[in-house]
Amino acid sequence: MKLLVMLKFGFYFKDQTERRASIRLRRRDAFHITALCCLLSAVLLPWYASLLAVVLIMFIYFWEIRDIRSSEKADAFKPSYSAGL
Repeated sequence: MKLLVMLKFGFYFKDQTERRASIRLRRRDAFHITALCCLLSAVLLPWYASLLAVVLIMFIYFWEIRDIRSSEKADAFKPSYSAGL
């Protein structure tokens, strides 16, 4: 489980600029990282600490999704053409 989390975070930070440019990849990465962190906390922590960790992880996930949605709204106002000045 630890290896899976380390590999996911390693590949995520390796090409972070490319991944941050794509909304679809950002959504998928947010979900994968949230699921892996919840599983890791469930395995390593006692049940009462695991519940607190899951609540905090879900808060961070919803914060990231809110950020992704605001980026989508901001991208909708960008022109799709170049003026060529």
